[in-house]
Amino acid sequence: METGFYNINKLSTVDLKKFFKEAIMLSYDTHIDILDCDVSYARQRDNTKTIQEMIDDSNSSYHNICIDRSIQYKKSNYGEIGYVKTSGNPQYFLYIYVSLDNLEKLTKKYNLIMN
Repeated sequence: METGFYNINKLSTVDLKKFFKEAIMLSYDTHIDILDCDVSYARQRDNTKTIQEMIDDSNSSYHNICIDRSIQYKKSNYGEIGYVKTSGNPQYFLYIYVSLDNLEKLTKKYNLIMN
């Protein structure tokens, strides 16, 4: 059974940064959320970090995702790419939304296989 999740764990940190940068260039929406549990238990949009800072901080050891959301939600027609560093507070989330065509381009270029 397909989950919609692509395995990006095989990408090195260098390749992961390239992957995120290319995804951003193809995206129709990219944003950063913050979860600061000292303030709230809900994610909020963040404007204190830049997209470039998030790319620079990305790492293959973080919780990195690449998902075809149409597999999980039949009415969805987009890909979601991003990461969260799961340790520390606050946590910052990078969200990159791409069309399914652009998701296919990226997954083929980086030889990503769906789990």
